[in-house]
Amino acid sequence: MKLINNIINSIRAAANYNPEAESPPQCILWTDKEKLWEKAVEVLKGEMPELLVLGEYKPEVHMGPAIWLRVAISGLIDSYKVPIGKVPVLYLPGVSRQDIRAVESCSEELMPLAELQYRGVIWSQINSRDWTPLAYLKTKKGGLGLNIQQDTQTIEALERALVKLLFEEIDSLKNEYLDKDYFNALLTGGDTIRDVLNWINDPDSFKKSKSDEEWEAFVEICISKFQLNPEQDTIYTAAEKIAWKEPQWDSVWDRFCEAPAKYNAIPQVMRNIIMPLGIEPDRSPQWNDQQESALRKELKLLVGLAEHNARDRIIELEKTHGERRNFVWAASGDAPLAEAMYWLSIIAEHTQKIITGNITEIIKAYEDWGWKVDNAVSRALELVKKQEDIDAITNAIRSIYISWIDECARNLQKAIATNPIKSVPNEHKPGECILFVDGLRFDMAKQVSENLTALGYDVMYRSRLSELPSLTATCKPALMPIADELIGLEVDNEDFCPVIKETNQKALSQRLESLMNIKGWKVLKHGDYRKEIEDNAWLDYSHIDEDGHSLGWRIVQNFSRYIDEVVEKVEILFANGWSRVKILSDHGWLMMPGGLPKVNIAASLVDSKWGRTAAAKPGALLDVNYYQWYWNPNVHFVLAEGAGCYRANTEYTHGGISLQENILLDLLISAPKGNNNALLTITDIVWKGMRCKVAAEGQFEDLRLDIRTKSAMPETSIVMGVKEFPSDGITSVVVDDDIYEGKSAFLVVLDENDKVVYQIATIIGGEQ
Repeated sequence: MKLINNIINSIRAAANYNPEAESPPQCILWTDKEKLWEKAVEVLKGEMPELLVLGEYKPEVHMGPAIWLRVAISGLIDSYKVPIGKVPVLYLPGVSRQDIRAVESCSEELMPLAELQYRGVIWSQINSRDWTPLAYLKTKKGGLGLNIQQDTQTIEALERALVKLLFEEIDSLKNEYLDKDYFNALLTGGDTIRDVLNWINDPDSFKKSKSDEEWEAFVEICISKFQLNPEQDTIYTAAEKIAWKEPQWDSVWDRFCEAPAKYNAIPQVMRNIIMPLGIEPDRSPQWNDQQESALRKELKLLVGLAEHNARDRIIELEKTHGERRNFVWAASGDAPLAEAMYWLSIIAEHTQKIITGNITEIIKAYEDWGWKVDNAVSRALELVKKQEDIDAITNAIRSIYISWIDECARNLQKAIATNPIKSVPNEHKPGECILFVDGLRFDMAKQVSENLTALGYDVMYRSRLSELPSLTATCKPALMPIADELIGLEVDNEDFCPVIKETNQKALSQRLESLMNIKGWKVLKHGDYRKEIEDNAWLDYSHIDEDGHSLGWRIVQNFSRYIDEVVEKVEILFANGWSRVKILSDHGWLMMPGGLPKVNIAASLVDSKWGRTAAAKPGALLDVNYYQWYWNPNVHFVLAEGAGCYRANTEYTHGGISLQENILLDLLISAPKGNNNALLTITDIVWKGMRCKVAAEGQFEDLRLDIRTKSAMPETSIVMGVKEFPSDGITSVVVDDDIYEGKSAFLVVLDENDKVVYQIATIIGGEQ
């Protein structure tokens, strides 16, 4: 039972009487000379409809002078009616029992209440004294008999925290020693260490967020537990105590180390103090900054070194700086170069070997270990944000990576020139959904596979070579289940796009979608992934390649987000009833910060030119290898050799032949065993104003409904409360602000782990 309920019961119990010997009391008088209960009464009014308060004339809140109270309990006032079965309770702040006992000397203002002491009862202690909060907590007879300290500071802290205390469970209070620190901590939220960290992180905002009582309680706790007064000492005093490893501050430091991102200003606070001599590096951001600066200089010195020397130096630097990844400065984002060294060392180790051989051998080597080089490059660049750090990592990457991708690309080009690519047909089974991801490079697909496997999905995969040239216009249609309806013409092929056999129209997206529908394939739209009567479906997720062309090498800074989004799409598809999901991509890409090597080609000899591909004019003689177009072997194209690019300063491109552009990983995913969420179906969505009523069928036990503006982000929820599906499968949620009316959002269904297992787009307030 909560304290508030116990107090209410105690007050109401004061009206108990012996019907054989007594008349029922007409009211309960609650005297409080020191006004110690005043703040609590504001809360109690919401739980006790029979409660009236002596004070200014405010009948709308059941408050008024003595004469008004007297009339109110008589039932003659429209604004207050005594609840049936309840005895009116009159709270009298500033009034003691003695003030109304002596009728002859009672003040004129209280005179109307004096007579009520005879027709009513007074809520008081057994010794007839007024109940105070302290007395109620400590007294065994009539009170709770709790273990509470009775010094002045504890009493003051109790007064400040009384409203919070009302909602504490009595059983938990019985197990506590109630002193000033307990009440102060209760008022500030119960997590003193978190509050101290928030204060150090942003003292002004922290103080503004607190009421006067909460701030006073916080100050008292800091003085008591940490020997620091936030009213007199600065956050730099706190930082000094942490640096000096004062014992009482170890818990503060440990909590900061657990989640440094929550307190991102603290490292700078510690930089602004003078660190004591001999301090251990784990508490010195200055030491970490010095190490980062030294490493930055070392990485810049790699420019001009022979490749093998650059690799050796990177491996040495990893041994020196790798330990810093174990310090909090890495977790706080202040050691990006130390973190990047892990990935640079992987690049250095693996690029000592060049991938070569026939096509099968090259694919096997890349599948086994070669992709790890590309993954490490992306991961290293993903970590750095400042330009000076980007420049340092770029220098390191270019010193050992650019020649590796160039040599490996030349070996693959040579293998393909002597043994042209043969297309591997895609077979599609009923109940399968193809998730097409434009530009899902092998290393990204590998990470998607690992993440899905960790979630319990059964993932099968196969490596393959993309069609040529590795452009979306050529490769995407070849993956589609209507590929046999397309053909490549020998004329007008500058963009390497096939045409539809029946119409000779270019196979553009809208036409391909129409053809898919004709052939019985459902093309899923954003937000509606339901499996209905269709056996198969196709879903596009295509902004990876689009971002690459606009962002250049900076695409890798979204690396983790792309992977998470693909995994989420798979989970949503299974939640919407699909039994298998196949992930396919059209091509990968070459990425090099600072630009790929420039290769020249005469503009007069080509009809069109991309980053790595060019369509030669008829009769033009170029001293390079010619390759057959996938859609028509009579049409040829040329490409930049090695890792070269026809355009200067290009950091992201595709269309040529290289490990990164052409070796792809297809994923075939089956639902994890025991996955019942795939059997959930939303059958009806009805809006009435801002309330959305939803009906579900299937396995909806323990599932809950939410509405979000961004389906994967819980913080974008716009409902007043997430609701669980009851046994009939029908629930409703209310959008808490009508500013969203008419805007699009997502209905999302969450499992017990708050994971999205189903989503569908909707218009707030109903279709417009």
